[in-house]
Amino acid sequence: MIHLKRKIKVSSFDIAATVARGQDRPEFLAVARLAADLNRPIGARDVLREFLGNLPETVGWRVIERSIALGLLEREGRQGPAALTEMGRNALEHNTVLVPEEATWRSFYTDDPLVPDVLIHALRLPELSAYESKNSRPPDSVFIPKLLQACCSADPRPSVCDEQLFQLTELAPTKRGTPGPVSELDIELMWESSLPAPRIHLSGSLGERNAAISVK
Repeated sequence: MIHLKRKIKVSSFDIAATVARGQDRPEFLAVARLAADLNRPIGARDVLREFLGNLPETVGWRVIERSIALGLLEREGRQGPAALTEMGRNALEHNTVLVPEEATWRSFYTDDPLVPDVLIHALRLPELSAYESKNSRPPDSVFIPKLLQACCSADPRPSVCDEQLFQLTELAPTKRGTPGPVSELDIELMWESSLPAPRIHLSGSLGERNAAISVK
């Protein structure tokens, strides 16, 4: 058995962005499953017939529109039936729906050849109150590192902290933010002769001492 261990550097950056995080939304997963099972674009009548019964057709279209907003379905024109997207297939595979949230996020990222994903965790930061905003000097902003910019719209990935699926979908137009704390994690590579590929584990904590996030 081969067992190697060393430290890796993890940087962080505070940015205004939209991050989609995995949530348990069975009602919309059911709509995606319907589109997958029928293997064609679905409309309001399909939704009503399968789930809602004798309700106005406008209710079915609202469900379709919400599914489109979540990226599960897409249509070619401005109205009419909608088909399953790649994101919808991904939601069915992972049994979770990515729900976008606009906020200030602390993005933890690393550039290490053994870590397949550059962006490994996103933490939503609390919003400042009006009093705090008025009485605190905003930190000087700098351009978002290109390494982190390249993560925008990449495939969803599981967080190394809670395994919750997440995706950085949009950055603020200014492409600016504030550098955050730098952390170190232990990386271990283990390869047994009976396994076709090595296993890689990360452990330690991200962020500052009083608000450190455990990595397992």
